[in-house]
This record gives sequence, structure tokens and C-alpha cells, in this order.
Amino acid sequence: MSVGVRRLSVLGEFKPFGLIAEALDGKPPDNLADKYDYFLFDPKFVRERAEADNNGGCSISAPSNCSDHELFIRGNRIIWTTGARVFKRFTLPSQVITVCWCHIGDISEALLCVLQIESLTIYNTSGEVISIPLPRTITSIWPLPFGLLLQSIEGNFPAHAPFPSSSRLLGARDIPRPRREIGHSPQNNYSLPSSFNHNIKGETVSMSSHLILSDLLEEPQCTYIEERGKLNIMRDFDERTIWTSDQIPLMASYNKGKMQHSVWVAEVVNCIPEVASTSLSDVVPAGVLPKQFSFRRIWQGKGAQTSASKVFLATDDDAAPIICLLLQEQKKLLALRLQSVEINNEILFDIKPDMSWSIPAVAAAPVIVTRPRVKVGLLQYTDIVVLAPDNALLLYSGKQCLCRYMLPSSLRKGNLSRSLEFSEAASVSHDLKIIGLADAVEGRINVMVNTGQIFRCELRQNPSSSLTNDCITAMAEGLSSNFYNYFLVLLWGDNNSTYLSEASSDVDSEWNSFCSIIMQMGQKPSLISKQHLNSAPDSSWEFLLNSNFHKNYCKFNFIAGISGTKPAVLVPNSSRKEVDGSLILNDSFYSELFMVSLDALHSLYESLKLDTLRKRDLELLAVLLCNVAKFLGEEYYLDHYIRDFPCLSKKFGMSMDSVSRKNPPSLFKWLENCLEYGYNYANVNDLPPLIRKDESSVVSWARKVVSFYSLLLGAKPIGKKLPSGVFCNIAPGSFCSNEELTVLAMVGENFGLQQLDLLPCGVSLPLRHALDKCRESPPTDWPAAAYILLGREDLASSCLANTCKSKELETQTNVNLISMSTPYMLHLHPVTVPSIVSDTSGLDSTKFEDTDSVDGSMTDGMEHIFASGTQLRYGRDLRLNEVRRVLCSARPVAIQTSVSPSATDQDLQQAQLWHLAQRTTALPLGRGAFTLATINTLLTEAFTVPKLVLAGRLPAQQNATVNLDPNIRNIQELKSWPEFHNAVAAGLRLSPIQGKMSRTWIMYNKPEEPNITHAGLLLALGLHGHLRALTISDIYKYFYQEHESTAVGLMLGLAASYRGTMQPVISKSLYVHIPARHPSSVELEVPTILQVCCYCSYALFRCVHMLLHYQYKNYSDFPNCNTDNNSLVMILQSAALMSVGLLYEGSAHPQTMQILLGEIGRRSGGDNVLEREGHAVSAGFALGLVALGTSGRGEDALGFTDTLVGRLFHYIGGKEVHNERSHFLSLSADENNRCAGQMMDGTMVNVDVTAPGAIIALSLMFLKTESEAIVSRLSIPNTHFDLQYVRPDFIMLRVIARNLIMWSRVYPSDDWIQSQIPEIVKSNVEALRDDTSDVDEMDAETFVQAYVNIVAGACISLGLRFAGTKNANVQELLYGYAVYFLNEIKPVFATRGNAFPKGLSRYVDRCTLEICLHLVVLSLSVVMAGSGHLQTFRLLRFLRGRNSADGHASYGIQMAVSLAIGFLFLGGGMRTFSTNNNSIAALFISLYPRLPSGPNDNRCHLQAFRHLYVLATEARWIQTVDVDTGLPVYAPFEVTVRETEHYSETSYCEVTPCILPERAILKRVCVCGPRYWPQVIELVPEDKPWWSYGDKNDPFNSGVLYIKRKIGACSYVDDPVGCQSLLSRAMHKVFSLTSDPSTNDKSGLGSVAVDQLVSTFSSDPSLIAFAQLCCDPSWNSRQVYLSLHTMIGSMVDQVINGHVVVGDSLNISSLKLGKCMMSEMDQLVDEKIWIMSVAKSISELRTNKSIPTHFSVQLALAYIDAQLSGKLTTSKGGIVQSKFMGSVRKRVEELLNCSNGLQNHFSNYLTSGKWPDDESQGDKNSILLSWYLKWFRVPPPSVIKTAAEKIKPKLVSSSLVPFLRLLFPSTHINAIDEIDKFLSSQVCQ
Repeated sequence: MSVGVRRLSVLGEFKPFGLIAEALDGKPPDNLADKYDYFLFDPKFVRERAEADNNGGCSISAPSNCSDHELFIRGNRIIWTTGARVFKRFTLPSQVITVCWCHIGDISEALLCVLQIESLTIYNTSGEVISIPLPRTITSIWPLPFGLLLQSIEGNFPAHAPFPSSSRLLGARDIPRPRREIGHSPQNNYSLPSSFNHNIKGETVSMSSHLILSDLLEEPQCTYIEERGKLNIMRDFDERTIWTSDQIPLMASYNKGKMQHSVWVAEVVNCIPEVASTSLSDVVPAGVLPKQFSFRRIWQGKGAQTSASKVFLATDDDAAPIICLLLQEQKKLLALRLQSVEINNEILFDIKPDMSWSIPAVAAAPVIVTRPRVKVGLLQYTDIVVLAPDNALLLYSGKQCLCRYMLPSSLRKGNLSRSLEFSEAASVSHDLKIIGLADAVEGRINVMVNTGQIFRCELRQNPSSSLTNDCITAMAEGLSSNFYNYFLVLLWGDNNSTYLSEASSDVDSEWNSFCSIIMQMGQKPSLISKQHLNSAPDSSWEFLLNSNFHKNYCKFNFIAGISGTKPAVLVPNSSRKEVDGSLILNDSFYSELFMVSLDALHSLYESLKLDTLRKRDLELLAVLLCNVAKFLGEEYYLDHYIRDFPCLSKKFGMSMDSVSRKNPPSLFKWLENCLEYGYNYANVNDLPPLIRKDESSVVSWARKVVSFYSLLLGAKPIGKKLPSGVFCNIAPGSFCSNEELTVLAMVGENFGLQQLDLLPCGVSLPLRHALDKCRESPPTDWPAAAYILLGREDLASSCLANTCKSKELETQTNVNLISMSTPYMLHLHPVTVPSIVSDTSGLDSTKFEDTDSVDGSMTDGMEHIFASGTQLRYGRDLRLNEVRRVLCSARPVAIQTSVSPSATDQDLQQAQLWHLAQRTTALPLGRGAFTLATINTLLTEAFTVPKLVLAGRLPAQQNATVNLDPNIRNIQELKSWPEFHNAVAAGLRLSPIQGKMSRTWIMYNKPEEPNITHAGLLLALGLHGHLRALTISDIYKYFYQEHESTAVGLMLGLAASYRGTMQPVISKSLYVHIPARHPSSVELEVPTILQVCCYCSYALFRCVHMLLHYQYKNYSDFPNCNTDNNSLVMILQSAALMSVGLLYEGSAHPQTMQILLGEIGRRSGGDNVLEREGHAVSAGFALGLVALGTSGRGEDALGFTDTLVGRLFHYIGGKEVHNERSHFLSLSADENNRCAGQMMDGTMVNVDVTAPGAIIALSLMFLKTESEAIVSRLSIPNTHFDLQYVRPDFIMLRVIARNLIMWSRVYPSDDWIQSQIPEIVKSNVEALRDDTSDVDEMDAETFVQAYVNIVAGACISLGLRFAGTKNANVQELLYGYAVYFLNEIKPVFATRGNAFPKGLSRYVDRCTLEICLHLVVLSLSVVMAGSGHLQTFRLLRFLRGRNSADGHASYGIQMAVSLAIGFLFLGGGMRTFSTNNNSIAALFISLYPRLPSGPNDNRCHLQAFRHLYVLATEARWIQTVDVDTGLPVYAPFEVTVRETEHYSETSYCEVTPCILPERAILKRVCVCGPRYWPQVIELVPEDKPWWSYGDKNDPFNSGVLYIKRKIGACSYVDDPVGCQSLLSRAMHKVFSLTSDPSTNDKSGLGSVAVDQLVSTFSSDPSLIAFAQLCCDPSWNSRQVYLSLHTMIGSMVDQVINGHVVVGDSLNISSLKLGKCMMSEMDQLVDEKIWIMSVAKSISELRTNKSIPTHFSVQLALAYIDAQLSGKLTTSKGGIVQSKFMGSVRKRVEELLNCSNGLQNHFSNYLTSGKWPDDESQGDKNSILLSWYLKWFRVPPPSVIKTAAEKIKPKLVSSSLVPFLRLLFPSTHINAIDEIDKFLSSQVCQ
């Protein structure tokens, strides 16, 4: 038997694509190196491992594709190409020495490691880069399974090899786990006593020649060598690494001095003797020692003067791994057999020299050709392609030579066509000779010829026929090595077969060739030459001379040097004997080979039965198996195949004389027994043997189904195996039932809906049952693919949004989800936030017109608010339109003038316009809250700010415009701060959900000259956290502009962005504006440029102060300043103080608190005390923020609590300071010096200035601490003297402070508010009702002032305590007090009798009542924030209109109304306030109860602070999105909150979109209602902020919750009351109205298309398509309709209890469709139609010839029986009706029992095994007999005959039925009776 000759399939001439890419790039750089290198690698190296294993080939996810990948290296540049496409480019700072792919640590993805002269650069596949400096010179890097091996040289001089000679690329890769930042932490700078640290110290004795980088966060570690049982540091620098494996821990090295090759095993050891002996108790925690690595030499070979040119892993002919070393000087390939032993879960490797072998070779490479789908452990089965010394290209499988490859003769002509004819005469070009091999990937290799050309060639590996490929794989997996090697000889030998010999082989010819090879195995040759059995020829020349091929070859060729080789056939010793130098194989060898081949192919046959798309392949394989079974005389096997395909009975007759050795395994029989009796009672022998083999790929389809059935019916997995030995991969996730475990197994095996559709319907029913049972309430910790499998795309979308954060991971996950779903059922539609220029509503009701513009359009900053979510939030009312109208400041306001005889119309217009301007300038604050975080911006969009229009229009004069007269009013001064607020409002629209704002965008919008608009933008961006994008130089440039508003906005914005971080750089820039931080000897006028020098060095800043000696006058020459210098300084200092508080929030930083405490009591620097109050208030807020709630931690948190609190109470009470021992609290010399020559306050504290700040500081320091001591000292005045002594507004602050401290005691009741009022105040106010009261008028004014301020303070306390809760009791209470104050000003509303004191307006000024009224209203809006509460909004709208009409439109009051409206509709109704400590502090700052008197009033409270409410907001808004349509929808929610001090655990209902409670009390959220699938989100209440956008732990997916609508129900938008959904309950009646084809009405109900009606209730395309095909009367005229409905129309009388007329196929289709829709079983339409079609096919005796339909029906019946017996449980009935299946069973049995002639055919079958051969009936009788035998489970005739012979001698009665029943328990009783009759008739004869 000669070696086969194969032709190389030339793909084309090879040229590195990197050269082409460089040419396309244009002229290369001048410094580009001339030399380059490249290597090719398999895309599986950078592809997800699970994907690679499951697909086995190409993947649709980039960059994985079928083409080879290439890394091209030149100089400092690397080009990664995929085929002919550049995938990535890498440019490094220095020249590249070498590169490799490697796994490092627990990172599952492949990392590209690039070695440079002084560093190691590591890239992951997504492009993230890590650079690691190298401690010394590294010459090369090599991949190992657990890290990267670095080889160093002795000394410090560089000695770099240019590039490695072999490509170190093995192994598949997993999905990435990114590591973005690698750095050195000084806090963890401890030293471990490892050898690597000794290296750094310069101890060259301890230097290791090899280092291992096992973790990117650690330093490279030294390696050890095991010698004589001891571990020593590896210091042999001459031991040069030449190869490593990244799949198994092996290394090959060469020692030039010893001329020795070595093979090492790398091992991980957790304890090194040197390290263990060292005390690490002070360095490393106990039990935590760094892993160390050692090398153990397992082989060494001497005598090689040069190192092996190539080392690689391959597979021997007995599937053992081998290490191949190509020794070019000896012209041989040395193979070392690697043996492994597993001991205590550890694998030990060894090499036995006596088992090594070699073959002649000058070049070699590993290829995957013969067994591309077979793995040996972790390794792919790898062949060897060898270039012999005589230039012959040979293919080896181990040491067995399979064939020789030759170049096509036409190659020299330049024709590379694959379809060239191959002839032996001209097989090799006389001009071309192969001289080298390179770049082997899979089955492709580069062949170098003597002309210098390189050709990319393919060694044909896989047949075009999938069946042939599967059969070869089945043989490889099922046969032992000896048998398979013999098969390979026949497959690849020169046997005149066309298999694999021609590239153009078609499917049929390949299958025919394979069949001939299989049958040839049974034809025993007489003698086999012993020379053919040698492992390799002694010499190529001798082999050539002794070969038959040489004799034929010499007839046509006259050149020598090309040898042929003959295969080595390894056979068992027991099966051969030697006769005169030849071997004779015994008959047992061939019979055993044929039998194991039959078993392997039979396993494939049983697996193909489960694939409905392989019907043709199944029939072809059945023919081959019949031939094999007949050849072997296996009657049972032959009978098995003929029963499946009765048409084969004519070709293959059965012989009763042959005796089978065993029954063929039957997969359907095992599945049926498993359903009937349970997993424990199913016979394992019924499973094909290959299914129980580990990781068998060819029968993986059947293995998966078997594992699913096993788990569903009670099997308990043991690791990754079942008790039967079947392997099963189970996805992670919890389960509490067999059905849930089965679903996880389907996910783990990537068995999705697409695969489920390929199963026969009867097989898929139990699996669909498992899916249906888990569909309603699956566990919450399942992967997204599991939810897709269940049809719960809503859960999958939410899960996917939380797990996919990178684009690469998202791509891989989407691929996995697509594999789990059918292509037409994947619904994953994202919901996006609208951009500025797109996705805005076009409703006419939302459009505003600007009469001044040309096109009539207007931009008011709120045009984007009318999105689908907000429209759904407020339904169809015009609430948002009204909000937009009242907050619009971009259009002239209407002026109503009246005739007055004492003034001109113009004066009236100007007066009214001035009052309206107060309101207009306050509107931006409310608009900012209203539009907060409602829009995204694009990097290409410029920032736009709506206009601030102070003009008016006259409706009576055709809307003529009236402007403010600049001669009367200073318009620029009026608009300065309002313009700032207007810009802040525009900037607050930008949503923080878009992540980090681009620095480029901020710089793009920076104006050339500083202005107020950009200053407001900076504050808005800072409040959203976007100013972190600015660099230090950017901040410096902003301060350098010396612009007041810019400095204020920048300081507050930076502090908000870096809130609570204590960032040193930001801190220094803020302290420049605080005089207390300046040295006492330096009083200077410091330009901003010098102030910001502290960025570079704080010491340099101090030096600048020491050099410059002139008076401190901060910002004295600011441009565009309209206030005095002192006021401007106070504004900047106030902003700086508040910024410091935000930056140090919650830190309790002592030094900062010392400075801020001093600023509260800072002495006056001028005569304006009011501005000092604003400064003190800012310092008080800042001090409270720094110590926010820290007093509850104890004294250790503050360290000086008592002194600090005492000083604050001193500031409140104003007593003289005595015995102040605290150094930092005493009056410093610096302060005295600053006050010299100016007005002094004296030694007493000015409480009018310091009291508000001190009260605020105490309230925030002790926030929620319930400190009775502090509250008792912070008392409410309860005597006449105290009431006269304390200002009324300070009493309000005291009330607020007390309630913030006693947080839990704030209760929403009128009694609680009354309890806040001292008895003296309450009694005297009550006495004012009586006109005869003797209360003094001055005392009455004092009592009333205290009363209204206490009530207002209590209302503010309620607002803060219940902020954002929408508490109905609080709302009712605050609304009542607001109406009360309003009626006291001017009676307008009806009140609740005498609940409140009356007539207060006589004793208190209207301004106080107005302020109290609007503070109460503002508190009410805080409670109802984001709700859009209608009653509250009506009150606010009334207050806005009232003030304008009555002329009481002060700026502060209008600002309160504007903010209240904005709070009520916060973020368009999508945001609300939180009540955590940080949020309460920010809200308190915004709600500070001192309203400004004008637009520029910053004396008591800086207006910019009013925007800090943004820091208190949370996006607790939840919106439900229909996962099928991607549209927001209404959905009922059940929200459960935990028990609190005010109420027990409570559940209430909400309708989305809505705002959820705070995280601290939220316990459970459920999607309820009959229209949507339920979801339950369980939460653990935690006192933490709401989840930020993009948080992977956010269970609400950043406010978007996907839900899935049930089939048969409409959305609440389309069907609010549910009347339309009732139509789905009578689908067949509705369809009957549309099914009359004689109706010509095109406009009535009859014209309604069924598919349109179905689409109303379901978006499933499969249901719609079925409705179009089967339920539409328009198909009546088409043949498809007729044939389909003829098939469906049978047995209609048994479908629904006989209520439908037989033959009404249209009604049947409609009925089944409606049933599926109503029962939520839309995936089962095919199953229901299939069952009816089976019944029809039985009645007409028509069946598919390729797939055994009766087995599928029997499994469906077994499924029904399993449900009835309780083995399978369901909550809502079975998938298929048991009555219907019972009728199917009865009908089939009646048909089989009553068929004419069947008894005779059955009798003939039992007598001689003969099948019917009546050609007149076609295959009808054979099919009927096949159904009979399979349905009644009749055993083969020989079994019955043998049984009859055994029981006849023992027969007592005349009937054999009892004995036959015992012998054949699974056979049906009807068949038992027929067998009894047959045997009785035989006895009579």
C-alpha cells in the first residue's frame, strides 16, 4: 500500500500585509528601520474562549474572522492586520525588540507584550496600554500559562536579539478584564525578602537569569531551579530559552557551553525555603505569601553544536503530546513523548528518552489537518508537516507518514487557480523546489521555493460534505489510536479514491469515496509488508528505491531526490503474526475494527436524528450503516435502520441465521424511558458510547439533549458530569427546581431558541416545558442569555445594561445573546436621552413663537422638555406648557395699562415694566431646576444660552415692544447677576449621564474675553462634576483673567466637582482668596496670576509673599465692576469659604475648621456690617460642611468639640470672652493688624453678624445626632427680655437648627408645629383675637414677629425633613399654612375656621408676611419636588400673578416663587431631593431664609449659592420601556418601604413613570398587573445615595426598566381601561368574521387583516407570519394555502371537544393561534400544527422518509404521561392538551390494529424478517409495518424466536401472553397478542 500523493492548494503568493499597509500610508518616516519582522497567528488567540470552542471556526465578532492575523513590526511601529484589513496600529517610544501574546495573572484575555530596551509595554485587545519599567537588561520574553517569562543577561550592557525565531502563540483567549492604571503606592512600599529585591540591591550573586511577571500589579519575580530536591535561584545565564508553551507549563532551553538542550517544567510553589525561613510577620499578613515559580528539568540532550531552529508541540499517533525539536545540523526532527500523571489534582509531566523518535527533516511545522475537531486535553490534535532532506514535503500524524504534498505544475506559469488538473506526470515543476516552511496557522502554511518566492498554501483539511466531516471526526473520537491509524492509511493512502485528492471534490464524490474507504476496511489484504509498518524510512533514498511510486515516477521524470514514503501501520500484537518479513493481520483485527467503526458511526446516526435539518445526511448514513451491519451480520443493527427507513428493506434483506452481539443503542428509547420512569430507571446502555465520552464534538448535539433530559428528570450533577458520565456545562446562577437547573444547563451549553427549533417537536416539548415554567419568575442572578432563552427580553435588557460596560464586552455579549435567541425574536432597543438638535417634540401645543425673529421660532431653554418620557409623566394635560410659559424669560411680557389722569401712559408702562423686570430676572433660577439634567450635548454643538428679555409688549397695540428706559434705570446693573443665573440654568440642562465632559468641549465654548455667561456655565458644569476634566493650566488661565463672576463660578464649580476629596491643588487655589491663610507680615495687592502660582508650589507662593510688601487690596482693579471694592472682596471671599467647605465636606479637618471658625467671628474691615453677615454665613455653612454630622462620632472625631461648640455659642449669645485657652481660637495679631486704622467692633461679639453663621454651623455639625445638650442651649426665647434681645429671623434659624439636630422628632402634624411655639408667644398671640386684650402694641408686635418666624422655621424644617418624599400629610399641612399666611396678607381663600390666629397683619409688616409665606411655599415645593403636584402648582401660579398685579414684586419673593416652580417640576419631573446629610446641607444653603432685596443683593447670602440644590438632587425617576417596541409605557408598580419611626412596613401602588422612595427605605419594587410579565427587584435598605449613572450595581439601569407585554394585551396607552384586550379572549370568533372569502366588503370588519389584528396584541414576527399564511382568506386561491390547510384540517373534531366542523382548516388555524396567544405560548404554534400534521400523515400513510416521525409523537405522549404522573409539574397546565394527545394515541392504535394486510406482513416479518415488497402499494405497507413495530415496541424477530424457544418447554397453558409480557415489558399488549397468535400458529404447524 503506497503513500498518497496530494497537491498543495496554493492560495497565492505571500507578502506581509504590513508592507502593503505601509505603502498605502504614504512616505514612511525617515527614521524608520530597514529591517522588519512579522508573524501570523490564529484569530482564536484573541477571541473569547467559549465562543471559539462552541463555534469551532469563524466568529462574527471583530476582530475574529477566518483569515489569518498578522503582526508586522518595524522599528517602533506594530501593525495588526486581519486578512487584508488593518485592525490596529501601535506606535511605541523606542524600538521594538520582540513581541508575543500572553496571559498574565487572572486576566482572561490575551495581552500583547512588547519588549523594548528599557520597558515592557502591554496592550489588551481593546487598546488599553500598561508600561512596566525593567530593572535590568531583558533579552527576550516568552509566554507561560500563568505569566510572562523574562530572560535577562548577566551585567548591565544590552545584548538584544532582533527577533525570536519561533512564534510563541498558542492557546485560546477569553474576554477582557481591563486594568487601566498601574502605579506605585508609597503607602505600600514595603520590601519582601525575595531574590528580585536582592537584584535591585545589587547583589549579583542572587540575581536570577529568568524572571516571571505573574501579575501586572506586582514586580517580576525570580525563578528557582529544583536540583536534588532543593530549590535554588536560577542563575544560569547561559541557559538560553528557545521555546515555551502558554498552554502547558513547559520551557525548552539550550546551553551553548554545554552543547545541551533541556526541557523544563514550570511549577508554582507557595513556599520557598529561603523565604519561609525569613520572618515575614512584620511585612506580610499571616498566611499570605507571594507565589514563587520553579523549573524542574525533565529531559536533556547533548551533542548539538547549535540550538534547535524550531520547537513546537504536536501529537503522536496514539494521541500523546510530543515536543518536537528541529535539529538542522543533524537534519532531523526529534520528537519527545510527554507523559503526564495526575496526583492530588496536580499534573506532573515527564519525558522518557527511550520513547522518543526522530524522522529526517530540514524544516517542519505543526499543522491541524487530520483531526481538526479533536482535542487531547487542552491541546488541539496537531499533525506535522515535514520538509525532508530531499525536498519532499510530507505530512505526518505522529511518526506515521500519511501523504506527500507536491506543488502544481502550472505554478511556474503564474496560474494559481485551484481548479487545475493534477497529473502525476507533470506533478512537480522542474523549475521550482521547496526549500523552506514558515508561518503555519491551522492547516495553512507558507512554502518557500528556490526562486525566492513564498506561496501561501493550504493543506486540505475539511471535506466540503458536512456528513463526511462528521463521520471522520466520529471515527477519530470513537476509534482507538491503532484502529484510527489504520483508517488514516486508507483515507490518505494512494488508493485511487478521489477523497481529498482534488480541491474541486464535490459533496457527493467525497461521500462516495468515504463509503468506499469504510467498506475497504473490511476487505482483508493477504500480506502487508513489514517495511510499511516501520515508523519511518531508514533513509529517503532507500525508501524511494523500494517504493512502488518510485517505479511509476521514474517513467515520467528523470530527476532524483524526491522520495515517496510508505505509511506505518500500528496494529495490536495479538492481531498480527510475521511470515517471511511480512505481517498477516488476523480476522479479529478487521472484525473488531469494523465493529468499533459501526459503533462510532451509529453514535453519529443517533445524534443526527435530533437535527431536523440533517434529514438527507441521516438517510445517507443509514445506507452506509446498513452495509456495514450486513457485512458484520449484525441483524439487530440492520433491523434498527430499516425500521427507521422502511424503503431500505428492498435493498437490504435480513437473515435470520446471523446472530448479533448486542442491541444497538437507541437515543429515542432512552429519552422515552427517561420521561416514563425517571432518570434513575433509564438504561444507560441505550446511550451511544460517544455521548458519554468527554468533550466529544461530533455528538455534542445529542450529548446536550441527553444532559438536559437528565437534569430535568432528577439527575444531580457531580462537578461537570452527570451520574451517567455525560458531560454538562452549567451556567452560573441559583436554582431551586429541576426546570431552573435545566435552563442553566441550556445556557451553559449555548443551546438557545434557534437550536431548540432544530429539534424534533416531540423532543423539544419537555425542554419548552422547562422554559415555560421558569418564564414567569426566574431567579434574579441569571445571565442575560438565560432570560433571552425564556423569552424575557425585559430581564435580559436590564441584566445586559448592568454587565456590559465596554464596547468589546458588549459586542461579545450581544453575540452570545443572538446565539441564544432566534434571529426574529431578539428585541433589545436602547432608550436614549435627546440631544440638543434632535429628538425634540414637534407637537403644536409645545411650540412658542418669537415675534421678533424672522421665522417666528424662539429658543427659551425649555423646548427640549417635551420628550416622550415627560409627556407620559403628565399625560395629556397642559401642565408642562404652563410651566414653560411662566418660566420663560426669552420673550417680552405683556403690559396692561390703564388710563390715569395723573401720569402719562409711558410712566405707567415704565413703572409696570420695572416691577415685571424683577420677576423676569428671577425666572432663570426656576428654569434651571425645571430643566435640570434633561439634555445631552454633542461635542460638535456650541453652548447656547436663551436670551434674557426685560422688554414688554402691548397686546392692545398689536404687541408693540416697550423697553426699559436706560436713563431711569441702570439696566446693566439689573442684568449682571440674572445673566449669571441665566447661564447657570442653561448649563444645568446638560445631563451628567453622558459621563465625563470633554475638556475640548469646555475650551471650545470658552470666550476670548471673560463674560458672565461663561462664568455661569462653569458653575453649572462644576455642579454636574464635569470640571474634573480641566487641567491645572486651564484653571490657572481662568484665574488669570481676573474676572469676578468667572472666579466665583470656577471656585464653586471646582469645589462641587471635587466635593469631599480635599484635593490639595484645588484647596490651594481656594485659600488664596481667604486672608486667614496669608502670612501676617505680607499685606499685598496680589494679582490673580500670583495667587494661582500655588498650583506649582506652595513654598514658591510663600516666597512671593515675602518679597512683595505692599497693602493687601484684593481684586481692586477688576474690570466691569459696578460695586465697591470691599463688596467685591467679600463676594470672592464668601465664595472661597463655601468652596472650601464643599471641598472638605465631612472630613472634620481640624486646621480647616480652625480657619473657618475664625472667619465667622472675623473683625470688620469696613463700615458695611451687612456684608460681613454674608461672609459669616458663608463661613458658618463651610464649617458645618467640614464637620457635617461628625459630632455624632464622638470627641475623637473633632478633638476640640467642647471648645469649638463653646466658641460658636459665644458667637450666638454675644458674651465677652474670658479664659480662652485655645490658641487657635484666640484673637490673633494678624487680625489686629488688619483692623488697624479702621472701625473696631470692640471686645464684644456682634451677634447680628456672627449669630446666623454660628447657628448654621451648629445645626450641620450635629445634624441628625439627637443631641439634647446642644438643643437645650440652642433654645427658643421664652421670656419678654429674650424675645426683645433675639432678632425674629434668628429665632427662625434656631427653630430650623433645633429640628435638624432632633431629626427623628420632626412630625408632620399641626400639633408638632404648635409645640415649637413657646407658651408665652402662643398665649399672647391667642389673646390678640380679643379686642379687649391689654397686650401692649410693641409687645404684640414682638410676639407676632416671633410667632410667624417660628411657624415659618417649623415649616422649613418639615420641608427639609421630608424633602422629596411627596408625603401627603406634610403637603396638606404646609399648604394650609401657606393659605393662612396668604389670607393674612389679603383674604383670598377659604380657611378652616379658627384653626389659626387672625389679624396678624395689624402687628407685623407685610414684607415679613410675604417672606414667611414664600418660605412656606418653597418648603412645600421641596417636599413635592419632581411630582408636579397640581394643587401646589395652582397656588404658585396664583402667587406669581398676584405679586405682579398688586405691585409687590420684590426680587427675592419672585426668586422664591421661581425656585418653587422649578423644584415642583425638578428635572422635568424626573428628579427629586434626597435627605442624606450631604443633601440636607446643600438644600439648607439654597433655602437660606434671607431673600435678596434686588438682583445684585449679595450682602447676606451670595446668590450663586442658591444653585447648590443641584448637589441634593437624585435621579430616582423610573421609566418602564416596552422591550419589544422600545417605547416608554405605563406600568403598575407595587413599591414596598421598610418600617420607620413614622409608619410600619408599607406597600403602595404607583404607575410609571414615577419617582421611587429613597434608597434608605426602599425594600422592594414589583411590576404587577395583568398586562406585563412580573418582575421583582429585592433591595436591602441602605443609608447611601441613589445609584449614579452607569453604576453596575444599579438595579434600575439608570432609570430605565425594561418590561415585556403579555401576548393578548394592549398597552395602557392604547387601551387604558382594558376593553380592547378582551378581544384576545375570542380570537377565533374575531377571525371568523374575517374568514368569509365570499365577502366583498372592503371597508367593514370583514376587510380587517388577521395579521394586523394579531400585531395589535403581539410583536412576535412568528405569530404574525403564521396569521398571514394560515389564517388569511386571501390564501384560499393559492396552492400553498390548499396544501397546508389540507394537512391541518384532519382530526378537527378532536381538537376542542368536537365543537369545530371537520375540514374547517381556517377556523382550526385561527383557533390554535388564539389559544397560543391567550396561554402565552407563542413559541408553540409550530408544535401544535406539527401534532395535527402527524395525525393527518398517519391517516394518509404519508411520512417523511428521512426522519422517524413516530418517535417524536411517542415522546410527546411520554411527555403527557410524565405530566399526569407528576414527574413534570406545571402551574398553568401542559403545553399540549392531554385530551388531544390521548385522542392522537387512540387514533394511531385504531389505525394500526385495523389496517388490512398488516397482520400478514407482521407474520412474515416474524417468520423470516422479510418486509413487504408489494410495488403496487409503493412504500405504504413498509411504512405501516415500521409504524407498527416502533409504536408497539416489537423486538427483533430473532429475539422473539429465542424467547419462544426458551419458554416452550416450560409451557403449561395454551397462552404465551404472560410469559411474553414478562420477557418484553415495554412491548404493547396488542403486539403481545399478535406474537402469541403467531407462535401458536407455528406450534400448530
